[in-house]
Amino acid sequence: MFDLSTKTPAQIIETPAPISMENLQKSFADDQLAFVIDYETSVLKGKQLLVYLSNLEIPCDIKISQNVTKEERFALIAEYMSFRNILGCASLALTVGTILTAAKDIDDFYHNVENPILNADEIIEFIMDNQIMVSKWVVFMDSMIVFTMLANQNYVKAFGSPAEKYENIDDDAAVGNNFIHLFDIPQFMELYFSVPGTRFYYFVKQFEDYMFAGQNLFFHFMKDTNPLPAIVEAMGSVEYETEDFLNQAIEQTERQFQE
Repeated sequence: MFDLSTKTPAQIIETPAPISMENLQKSFADDQLAFVIDYETSVLKGKQLLVYLSNLEIPCDIKISQNVTKEERFALIAEYMSFRNILGCASLALTVGTILTAAKDIDDFYHNVENPILNADEIIEFIMDNQIMVSKWVVFMDSMIVFTMLANQNYVKAFGSPAEKYENIDDDAAVGNNFIHLFDIPQFMELYFSVPGTRFYYFVKQFEDYMFAGQNLFFHFMKDTNPLPAIVEAMGSVEYETEDFLNQAIEQTERQFQE
């Protein structure tokens, strides 16, 4: 995920989309430049903009002013949550984070986001308007506990693959692929898993395939900002019984987050 804070003002070009050829040529000559797309003045909107930016593969984020209508903002976020191409815009990833934590009645994350695209009331309205999609995302992110089991060879060797123990969902479009950027957000995973999930599945395509810009999920999952890998070493030990592994893993995760 692109972090705008790593750039100086001189390295940031604010522009509508499509980006002028002059500005694109500047970025080709200087790979330290990044773009902030002004959504209000852009000709490209919604999915068309997401496709355009993902195809360019440039460091960028999207600025959404108060003049952009709620309907436009809702439509953009909904498109992003179902988008298959990889696009690391921090503003969009943070917005998804606020939606998922709100769906689990966690308020702390929203209050740490500067200049959120959606206010607190709009987040609730978005969740109500997109209940099926948000529910799928929550179940998917809860199931990262299952992926944590898969990521540990000691656990797999001791107890077998979690694919044999949890219901499989074999759908490469179960959620949009940009969930991978949630692992880059400091404190998101700690807060998200402060409320344990209740439904867990083995997502075959997402857990096994190289479907994230040529990388697999393990590549994106193992980040310093994601605390779940920190409990990987404990998984697979002889102390765990297969049938109650999940409960113990969640309890251990909660204890770690509270320390």
